[in-house]
Amino acid sequence: MLTITGRLHLNRQVMVLLSGLGVSDDAFFALQEAMLQRLAQMLINEQQAAIALSQVNTGITYQSCQAI
Repeated sequence: MLTITGRLHLNRQVMVLLSGLGVSDDAFFALQEAMLQRLAQMLINEQQAAIALSQVNTGITYQSCQAI
């Protein structure tokens, strides 16, 4: 049996379960802040945007716009 890891999404249902298990709201706020910072970097930094897009399995290879 082969196990393949994938990207996980922190949705409302998972947050409710984790909160019920004692995970503090501050932990969720920290994750949200980290994601917002990452999104902001993608808008400012072309390399960060290319890295983020390459991590999504779209079948498209992203490269620097300067090479075009």
